[in-house]
Amino acid sequence: MNRRERRAARATGAGPSDPQGAALLNAALTALNAGRPAEALAVAERAAARLPDFAPAQSILGHARRLTGDMVAARAAFAAAARLGPKDAELQLNLGHAESALGNAAAAMAAYRLAVALNPSLAAGWTGLAQILRAERRHDEARNAALQALNLAPSDPIALDSLAAIDQAGGRFDLAEAGYRAALAVEPRSAENLFNLGTLMMVQGRTEDEIDWYRKALELRPDYSRARYNLGVALLRSERYAEGWPLYALRFHPGAAGYARRPFAQPAWDGKPLAAGRLLVWGEQGIGDELLWGSLLPELAERVPKPVVECAPRLVPLFRRALPEIEFVAASDPPDARLLAADIAAQAALGDLGAMLRPDAAGFRPRAGHIAADPARVAELRARYGGDRGRPLIGISWRSVNKQLGGAKSAPLSEWGPILKAREAIWIDLQYGDTAADRAALRDQHGIELIHDPEIDALSDMDGFAAQVAALDRVISVSNTTVHVAAALAKPCWVLLDAGALWYWFKRRADSPWYRSVRLFRQAQAGDWAPVMAQLGAELAAEG
Repeated sequence: MNRRERRAARATGAGPSDPQGAALLNAALTALNAGRPAEALAVAERAAARLPDFAPAQSILGHARRLTGDMVAARAAFAAAARLGPKDAELQLNLGHAESALGNAAAAMAAYRLAVALNPSLAAGWTGLAQILRAERRHDEARNAALQALNLAPSDPIALDSLAAIDQAGGRFDLAEAGYRAALAVEPRSAENLFNLGTLMMVQGRTEDEIDWYRKALELRPDYSRARYNLGVALLRSERYAEGWPLYALRFHPGAAGYARRPFAQPAWDGKPLAAGRLLVWGEQGIGDELLWGSLLPELAERVPKPVVECAPRLVPLFRRALPEIEFVAASDPPDARLLAADIAAQAALGDLGAMLRPDAAGFRPRAGHIAADPARVAELRARYGGDRGRPLIGISWRSVNKQLGGAKSAPLSEWGPILKAREAIWIDLQYGDTAADRAALRDQHGIELIHDPEIDALSDMDGFAAQVAALDRVISVSNTTVHVAAALAKPCWVLLDAGALWYWFKRRADSPWYRSVRLFRQAQAGDWAPVMAQLGAELAAEG
């Protein structure tokens, strides 16, 4: 509730004509200010009914609904207030906040833009606009909006945090750290500010600093689920399994990581042999994650007879060919009836197998592949690409589409010259999505042609994509699904890792305990791929 709304509510522009409505509105405002939102809501509903054309009444109703957890209804009230007061910047601001909370980016942006057009000195409007633009990855515009906010309110912690987050996304890490620290100086007991510094350390690969910031955040807010989960991930990245696995198990808690449990009612498996019945294991997160955790399934089948695994439909044929001792069922909603059978005695998330089967570094037992491609299709593709011409077939992938981390993980194809010119090879495009522009630019810049197979679509035909990968001699890729497909097929795979690489690649290692056929090439400095490209190019050249 802002001061202007309080003044407007007390004045109640309709007051003389409806003293009862004015009294109700004042009572609602008093309850809100006293921290009694449920009481305020009941009174505000009555006030708004009596004063349907009075913008402050609708606005106060919106705040009461917001504070009682009904953001959809709050948005309707704020929209009504904005219509009644089309030239009131703060009413547009409230609407922008509601649209943003509901994930309506375009509507929120429009409301924020109108708010700052009506009142260019409204710092909160510029801050809201900056946050929306950042979420839409329009970083230059977002930074300009955040700077406008800070020109108006230099010590606003939300504006400081927004600018820092924008600088972090843009790779300006020194500026980002200064911004987060400035926000922390204004609000030294803000667990969120401490957490933000932890995430900044993460993308730079400063894992020990990351751990320290998360611990400080948890000292202030022990129930901070996201910080606790992130701490677990950082500890696992450092191969501190005993501390990390219990915190990683919090990933399904509200507010932790955004992952959802599957709707199975069987008891949770404790890792011990079952006295009777079968074990259900269900996949989680994404395709790459299911392939990574799938490396544990052969060992699971040695411990638990005839397990049944629910996985992404695209992976079912690949797993079935390699692991016939396990029953694989395509994930669906509602779940397949076979997964609800009476003989299913216990269930576990696929990621929970890590703590049970990999409790420490000595527990890792990488094997030579745990999926299999269609051999006839593999042979056909290898012949099509010229696998008998004496030059190796090498597939490459340079982008990640991960919404949060994809920018840092991706290595622009324009920077791959040192690799692609290092030796004679037949280069195959393994990048999912539209690559026409990237390939054309590569041809114009370096004179190198990638073979692009229009018959293979990794997003719709994983079985065909796996056959394409299996037909090659090697894969070179940034950290994405392509890597996990190649590694799960036991195909030699060189992985380009950003400084803040995902936890399961661990720290400083050149190998992977998950995958026997993988080699890791790491950025020394966040955002700088040149030394990585040079190293890979030199190794390829040395092979002849």
